[in-house]
Amino acid sequence: ILLKAPTVEALARVLRQGSVSASWTSLVGIQVGGSRPPLFIVSGVGGNVVRFRDLARHLGGDQPVFALQPPGLDRRQPYITRLEDLAAHHVREIRAKQKTGPYHLAGYSFGGAVVFEMARQLEEQGQEIALVALLDAPEWHYAERALAALGWRHLLSRVAARIRKLIAGPGRIRYISERLKRLVRHTAIGVFRLLRMPLPARFVDIVDVNTHAVSRYRPRPFRGKVVLLK
Repeated sequence: ILLKAPTVEALARVLRQGSVSASWTSLVGIQVGGSRPPLFIVSGVGGNVVRFRDLARHLGGDQPVFALQPPGLDRRQPYITRLEDLAAHHVREIRAKQKTGPYHLAGYSFGGAVVFEMARQLEEQGQEIALVALLDAPEWHYAERALAALGWRHLLSRVAARIRKLIAGPGRIRYISERLKRLVRHTAIGVFRLLRMPLPARFVDIVDVNTHAVSRYRPRPFRGKVVLLK
């Protein structure tokens, strides 16, 4: 709606007329015109795709751009808790829009892992992949390596900062409460997945679900090239 009515006046008109569509789809047309092959770009961990509007404008009016947002973002659709399943869902969405390759894919941050898995699945389906672009997307298990590279001094400073928050921080009660809530939510996600039950959309938020999904993702080989933009 923000993309179709990008001014205060236009948004007010939408609200007055009550013309908000009840339908929901993962595929969002950011810039639908143009003669070039479409670029499909996957959102970050928070699922917001409006951020890609400026990117689409910089790519020029001849470049169609479609963004992919995860189910559950509207808190009405069921969440997808496995990254492989989310990638498969997005593959179905883009193939409904573009039946065959070559495909041009991009992913921002968390979306980079999703796009990598999408490319791998499309490759298995015999499709050509022209572009896999990762925008500030980390290697899946970069954290341990990054901390090791920075050294123990950096690690200890992070631990000390958290201890200060717990002991003497002005918002320590809120900090402890949020950490406990996150622990409970992540445990619940694991239990629902173990029982193969759909995750209630109102129980957690999309950041928890996506963080849980990527932390358990184990990538399999992809034979094509990958472009990393940092």
